[in-house]
Amino acid sequence: MVDLGSAGVADHASAGFDDPAIARMNNHESAAMDDHENTGMDDHENTGVDSHASAGEDDHESAERDGHDSAGVNDHESAGVDGHGSSGVDDHESAGVDDHASAGVVDLESAGMDDHESAGVDDHASAGVVDLESAGVDGHESAEVDDHESAGIDDHESTGVDGHEGAGVDGHECAGVDGYESAGMDGHESVGVYGHESAGVDGHKNAGVDGHTSAGVNDHENTGMDDHASAGEDDHESAEIDGHDSAGVDDHERAGEDGH
Repeated sequence: MVDLGSAGVADHASAGFDDPAIARMNNHESAAMDDHENTGMDDHENTGVDSHASAGEDDHESAERDGHDSAGVNDHESAGVDGHGSSGVDDHESAGVDDHASAGVVDLESAGMDDHESAGVDDHASAGVVDLESAGVDGHESAEVDDHESAGIDDHESTGVDGHEGAGVDGHECAGVDGYESAGMDGHESVGVYGHESAGVDGHKNAGVDGHTSAGVNDHENTGMDDHASAGEDDHESAEIDGHDSAGVDDHERAGEDGH
């Protein structure tokens, strides 16, 4: 319509709304939104995020809006998204992320991220970690991610499960699990485990062990040793590293570190 709101509404108003348009509104196509692009958001694109509003608020766009395809999604490819890979994502590939936003989060990263690829990561940060990779990653960049880039996704790009109960679970119950029960696992039960039971273990049972049995050992047998440093050292490989970015580790950096 022109210069009018939805059916039976005049002056850009819909039932219970003044001045903005809602469903089938003027110059916008999403229910109860105007001039914004995700359900209930302004400058952030996750549901219920304010700054600024949630569905039915003024000055925001919701599902079926003008120039975009998916509920609260702008230029992306998941659940009816146009242009990218995860529902509610804008220029990022994890669910509910738009310019540093996650469910109920403003200017921060939660499930999904901004310019990074691990759930709850913002500028190299995982839960409680700054400038580091997120936990449970083996040879990949996103926590709970296996060969893909959206939080908790395995072989697919939209949040949620591929045949099972936890987000991004492929065959089992925990987010980002590929065959077992703990996040970021590849075949066993501990975070960042690759083939065995302890975080970042590759072929043995202690964290960060690659062919031996002591934490953070790579081709050596002393705790936290990886051809360079001991566990918890900066700019080197600590526990849970097996030539990859394992739990809380970002390119040879220990979890919880800021920039190292």
